[in-house]
Amino acid sequence: MRPQSGHQNFQRLSRTSVTLCNMPSEVTTGLFTLAGALIGGGGTLLVTLVTTRNQKELAIAARDHHLRDRQYAEHRHHVVRLDRFDEAARALVNALYGRDNEDTLTRLHIEYLDTWTKFTEGHGGPELAGPAELREPLKQLYEAMCDYSNHIDAWWAAGVRTTRREALNTTCNELHDRMLAKRTEYVERSGEWSNGVAAR
Repeated sequence: MRPQSGHQNFQRLSRTSVTLCNMPSEVTTGLFTLAGALIGGGGTLLVTLVTTRNQKELAIAARDHHLRDRQYAEHRHHVVRLDRFDEAARALVNALYGRDNEDTLTRLHIEYLDTWTKFTEGHGGPELAGPAELREPLKQLYEAMCDYSNHIDAWWAAGVRTTRREALNTTCNELHDRMLAKRTEYVERSGEWSNGVAAR
């Protein structure tokens, strides 16, 4: 083997030292890359956790809004059923007071019974829908409606030729006014509850 000249040895040493000098910068670059990956991964994980939490909160809020919408709809439908009953009851009372013919009375009585049945069958909906704050006004409204309805039934049973027509009509009007007052209370309490929920 031929001996190497000093110049060749110097070149080899230079290349080795350049490689050794470059090595720390490669390690540094690798460490920075690793640190960047860790920070980026941690940031991604944090964003994922925050997004998941927000999605859960949004799902709970959406469910609560859906429940409140259903409650509101139940109470609104209940008032509509009551108003239909009230309209049919007033028509029957006016016909009884006016001593209308039998066909008209029979038709109005059937309509009255139909609206009464729909109202009473639907009464459980708002009771179950809640909230608890509306149970008492709902109960009072139902009782006032039943008192009014029972009085109309008694008048129907007495017949159009009853001699107590004026007294029956006076009591009927008083019970009707009481029912409407309870309806107003119920609607106002429903509105307060609905507005209170919306403000939350």
